[in-house]
Amino acid sequence: MKKYGGIVLFAAVFLIVAMGFYASDAKAAEKNITLYNGSSDANDWEDGDIYHVGDYGKIELQMDWYSMVEIARKEFHSSNGKTATVDAAGNFRIVGGGKTFITARGWDAAGNECFSASYELFAAGDMSKTRLQTTTVKMYQVGWNYDDEGLKVRIPLVNAPDLTYYTMSYRVADSSVWLTCQLDSTKKELIIQGNYTGKTTLTVDLNGKIFTITVQIIEVNMAKNSAVLCKKNTVQLKVKGYKGKLSWGTANKKVVNVSKSGKVKAKKNGNAVVYAKIGTQKVGCAVSVVTKKRRAVINKAKKIARTCKYSQAKRMSDKYYDCSSLVWKAYQKEGKSFGNKNYAPVAADIAKWCASHKRWMKGGDSYKNISKMKLRPGDLLFGTGANNGRYKGIYHVEMFVGYACYGFQGNKPILTTKWAARGDGYGGSKWVGHP
Repeated sequence: MKKYGGIVLFAAVFLIVAMGFYASDAKAAEKNITLYNGSSDANDWEDGDIYHVGDYGKIELQMDWYSMVEIARKEFHSSNGKTATVDAAGNFRIVGGGKTFITARGWDAAGNECFSASYELFAAGDMSKTRLQTTTVKMYQVGWNYDDEGLKVRIPLVNAPDLTYYTMSYRVADSSVWLTCQLDSTKKELIIQGNYTGKTTLTVDLNGKIFTITVQIIEVNMAKNSAVLCKKNTVQLKVKGYKGKLSWGTANKKVVNVSKSGKVKAKKNGNAVVYAKIGTQKVGCAVSVVTKKRRAVINKAKKIARTCKYSQAKRMSDKYYDCSSLVWKAYQKEGKSFGNKNYAPVAADIAKWCASHKRWMKGGDSYKNISKMKLRPGDLLFGTGANNGRYKGIYHVEMFVGYACYGFQGNKPILTTKWAARGDGYGGSKWVGHP
């Protein structure tokens, strides 16, 4: 039996919980009410109790504990008969959605009014004819994407009643798939938002009606997120994990063109990001266009790092390298020897050569330069800070070989750097040379 009065606490009725799901079949339930003399419960619906069509009960009147007066005659009234009816004995029944005020009055044997109370009652609409427009949902997790709308799906409720007052809870069968579910009561839509790939069942209890939805979150990526081309070269880009319609584009049409099928053609030297759009989300590939000689330099550097062993003592041998001999050997493809055609200079001397030929890039591999794609494949990054008596204390050199696109934040690509002999994202120096 529920009791309502001046100091009685009301249970919150707007429930959106992923755990502790309650099973409700919206069957008619007996919900008796006790009203205390003088109480007037007018609350926001989310702070009160909520009823469903068919619920019934009896309203009991309770005098103050210290009162010796007995109620001889009672009257009950519902302000909205389309929501709830109540008879002379205080028996009420919920007949429709909405809200109503149940008022109760009482008189003693002498005809004096001795009791007055009211209770605001909220009822959910009849959901018996309501269904979901679809019970199967696919969402696409696209790279590192910060667009929340990409993992949000709205499912319209068909033949739904007024949803001003409602209770809702949900359960996710597989906890490794992160899902939330909300109700847009105005548009009468379920809003499902997810994260982490996988397939699971979402069970939603809305006003006592159970809906079961199959939800699948699929990872989508560009098969190739980095490419280095020469002028007039082409590369066919493909998207993994999505077979629907794609919209292709590029932020720099002066450097590359991209067809409706994702075929990229290089136009002039420079850098650009080519993207495929899936709804509001994007996947991308960072494309650099260089000369044939520069691409030969890059390929040579990567091959040395991949197939040879590191050794400063044997750095000039064919099967060995160190950081500066790798650069020197690779740049022979472009006819550059950094001042010594016979022996690879150390990193500091290569940097000195860049300085003497005014081949420095202001800002180095700063976030600003990377985001604006100012670095060019073949650029050299120098590590400084050693107390070795050499030029600017330089002790190391690495060759930049291109960009990789890992995702998008809005329309802005998330880029990282690629290196001949280091992992993606290496760097952090203000000293970068343009040989």
